[in-house]
Amino acid sequence: MSQIKNKFLLILFFNICFINASTRVSFSRPGELMRIPGVDYSISRKLLTINLSHESLSNKQGNSSFSLNTTSKSGAQYGISLYNGGYGLLNDTEADPLKATELGLHYQKNIYNNGNIAIDWGIHDITWKEGKFSTSGLDTKNVSFFAVLSNQKNIKNYIISTHFGVSTGKIVQYSQLENIDKKQTIGAFFGFQFKTPILRKENGLTILTEFDGKGLNIGLRIPFLKLYQINLGITHFNNFGNYGTEDKSGTDVTALKSDAPSIALGLTINIPRIYSEFSNNKKPYKVN
Repeated sequence: MSQIKNKFLLILFFNICFINASTRVSFSRPGELMRIPGVDYSISRKLLTINLSHESLSNKQGNSSFSLNTTSKSGAQYGISLYNGGYGLLNDTEADPLKATELGLHYQKNIYNNGNIAIDWGIHDITWKEGKFSTSGLDTKNVSFFAVLSNQKNIKNYIISTHFGVSTGKIVQYSQLENIDKKQTIGAFFGFQFKTPILRKENGLTILTEFDGKGLNIGLRIPFLKLYQINLGITHFNNFGNYGTEDKSGTDVTALKSDAPSIALGLTINIPRIYSEFSNNKKPYKVN
């Protein structure tokens, strides 16, 4: 098992230096979903979450991120993400993974909790950009303000969570080409988590389905050794027939599109709290 884990880590670190296309990567934001926010019903057990994430757009293009998320004693979630790349953002013809760097800050807080229903609000994608972007420095045009309503139900050995929300910015205007509309618009998103009894001793295998405002994303969270999760997914599954068309030749080749599908791969490491509950005994959610 340790050899498999080491190989997986090496692959992910290699991909973080891979040529890149866009900066909001699946499994790199606070929460348990892929690209959209949702209520995390297990945050009272987490002190720190480390994510290594990569999305493959083709044999030559992809995007990667390293992120850290932590939860305060009051239940507020804070996240920081680091993106390094540049290829694909401006339709470059040469790959240079050191042309652009983006640092992102993210915040999320529970504001209502009654039984199985919870409401969170937050701000994602407060970013500082350097290098080959259309803009440099502090970027406030693509900030994502959001609110999300969630419901969780237990059915025998299964746990089903649904999330519905509204947002501005990158959450609902995500683009692989950094061509988000400069005018802030509000869009809706929704998602489902289906936790199964498979690998129950390791916290259960979870099936993910979500709509991010532009397409359908599907994924899996596969736990192992209790503290680790392997994350697998396909973004914009509805367009998956067009995967990797930039690598084709002749009449089949097409330029990268803003809603291009990708194959997502990631590793999550959950560092638990010493105590299983918040020290002030004010748990924002029911713990499963």
